[in-house]
Amino acid sequence: MKWCYEENGQIVGPVSEEEVAERFHAGVITLQTRVRPDGAGAWEPLAQWPAFTHLWRKPRADTGMNERKVLIALIGSIGTVIGIGLADRITFWDAVICGVVTFCLIITVMALSSMKRDNK
Repeated sequence: MKWCYEENGQIVGPVSEEEVAERFHAGVITLQTRVRPDGAGAWEPLAQWPAFTHLWRKPRADTGMNERKVLIALIGSIGTVIGIGLADRITFWDAVICGVVTFCLIITVMALSSMKRDNK
């Protein structure tokens, strides 16, 4: 599809979507620049056209709990159990409970840091 846009009071176009993207990245076209499909449609700011949202909206990064993160937390927890168990000051089950608590804390910290990244 071809598009027209306004620049300094003049209508520019028709241009391709790729050209609109190039001009957006070059700073010629902004989110407030009024654009419309060539030959029809109302003039709307670029930000209002779904065809161009990919220009400024980045795809979401994987911020979820994937298997690798859970495995790292589990290994850290097992290390805690072994370390506490080797201290000979508490029972085996006390060490296991400490390991489970450590695992939960690591998962919580990972989840909170993911949420913090999402809010930026």
